[in-house]
Amino acid sequence: MPNLSKPYIAQAIAEAMERRAEAAGVEATRVLQELARIAFADIGQLFDAEGKLKPLSQLDPDDRAAIRSLQITTREMGDGTLERKAAIQVWDKLAALEKLARHLGLLSAPAEKGTENPVASLLQDFQRGEDCA
Repeated sequence: MPNLSKPYIAQAIAEAMERRAEAAGVEATRVLQELARIAFADIGQLFDAEGKLKPLSQLDPDDRAAIRSLQITTREMGDGTLERKAAIQVWDKLAALEKLARHLGLLSAPAEKGTENPVASLLQDFQRGEDCA
């Protein structure tokens, strides 16, 4: 893609993308807000005190935003009762946190060689499944 390195082509693409985002009503602030909703979601808010999934109408919009998919299945048991099961997936919290951290400059390269970026290190520990306490 050698044409992308040409300033006038890169500028035209950037302007076209900006017009497209404006037409769709997409603003950087809104994108950051949506990332924050996912990054700071508490999945415990999706359940009641007995551990049952709350009805969607009872969930806060910020908590609903963290839901990636929801599948509810119902089957009739041998005794005539109905069994309902819910399978819920939430958006990737770590990915949202990482995107926000990058946007805020928290994951930029360390100033001095040999120094470690603590946020980057913490995210790497999470990705490896290590205890970060």
